[in-house]
Amino acid sequence: MVQQKIQNLMLKNKTILITGSSRGIGAATARLAVMNGAKVILHGSKESGSLREIAYELSAPFVTFDLADTESVRIKLTAAIADLGPIHCLVNNAGISEKKPFLKLEDEDWTRTLGVNLKGTALVCQVMLPELTSNKGAVVIVSSMRGLVANSSIIAIPYSASKAAVTLFSAALAKEAAPGVRVNSVSPGFTNTKESSIERNEASGSEAKATLLGRAAHPDEIAEVIIFLLSDRASYIVGQDIIVDGGFTLSGK
Repeated sequence: MVQQKIQNLMLKNKTILITGSSRGIGAATARLAVMNGAKVILHGSKESGSLREIAYELSAPFVTFDLADTESVRIKLTAAIADLGPIHCLVNNAGISEKKPFLKLEDEDWTRTLGVNLKGTALVCQVMLPELTSNKGAVVIVSSMRGLVANSSIIAIPYSASKAAVTLFSAALAKEAAPGVRVNSVSPGFTNTKESSIERNEASGSEAKATLLGRAAHPDEIAEVIIFLLSDRASYIVGQDIIVDGGFTLSGK
């Protein structure tokens, strides 16, 4: 299977910026992009050990900035475009979530979650759009099944609200950016990572087993969808939200 991906090279000669790529879905997407012929630019909120490790593994440059820091996003991304361009594709994967009961939420919980997940995502797209337009590129924004009405979370309301907004933002941006840039979003369901093991979390593990497939996703399974949407094989797909939840939404549980 790996050999087939190398031969296909769906992203040959493309450079892709992937936010939140030091671990989880972002790291899986970076690895799969390289396997498919792309060059990647990695990102983390800070220069962590995991970010340095994957940068070394993929021989890839990285940038660091906090998505909630408007000035830092603009300065670092503008420099990346100048130093590492041309950039053909963008994966907006970075996001945060904190579980807290609604009545215990404070202003900072809303400010931080919306600042990173919604405002930060929009800002990255705003800075990158001229570069992507000039290169007839593609954008994939990682939302969440928790942004869907049926799956909204009662223990992470700011996260659900931000991801619902991100999905709508993606659709609106698709209208604004077309035909020069294709914009789509992906809404993953329960996804198992080393950092956040679904199996070790009793509540999440039980919900994951309620999917039609009876399990959580592996990050590679989400990455496959992202890579496809970035590639020319998805050349007529735009403004869509692809739900990759193992059938959890459909199960009605």
